[in-house]
Amino acid sequence: MIDHKLKFIYIHIDKTGGTSIASSLWPDLRIAEGGTYHDAIGKHWSIKRYNDNAGRRAKYEKYFKFAFVRNPWDRAVSKYFFDRKINEDKSLEKSFKSWLKGRKGLRPQLNYLTINDEVVVDFIGRFENLQRDMNKICDKLNIQRKTLPHANPSKHEHYTKYYDAETREIISERYAKDIEYFGYKFGD
Repeated sequence: MIDHKLKFIYIHIDKTGGTSIASSLWPDLRIAEGGTYHDAIGKHWSIKRYNDNAGRRAKYEKYFKFAFVRNPWDRAVSKYFFDRKINEDKSLEKSFKSWLKGRKGLRPQLNYLTINDEVVVDFIGRFENLQRDMNKICDKLNIQRKTLPHANPSKHEHYTKYYDAETREIISERYAKDIEYFGYKFGD
């Protein structure tokens, strides 16, 4: 999502607190009853897509570009419960293990942040430090700090409760680059 007035690009990676961040940065953004926002150009776009689609790479190189990432094991559990909440498909009533084995999963987070395998964003915040890192972004953009709302919450136990050795390994393999690059560990 681009803000031309403040000259920044927010790369919204799904299941990383993005709805809360977007509603904080753009208070007039329409939030639907389920907690998701609509009418947002660039929702879940990668930095590469901004550069390719807009054809304005030189212009956007001067923009402050940021994103938030999340522990891949936690992110998968959040997505599972989000899908169950918003989808009336009875197949989503299956166990987390069945759900995880039956889908490709979420797009790796590094895919949002790289061009030619090089990370090209200026700041990567962490979901685990959402408010603290959002304060840093507000300071960088020279805007007033705001307490982030908790939009789109999912109700579940700590993510570690949903894993066994097999499902831990599925995430380890699917998101190996994210885990290595961001230094995540199971149980963080």
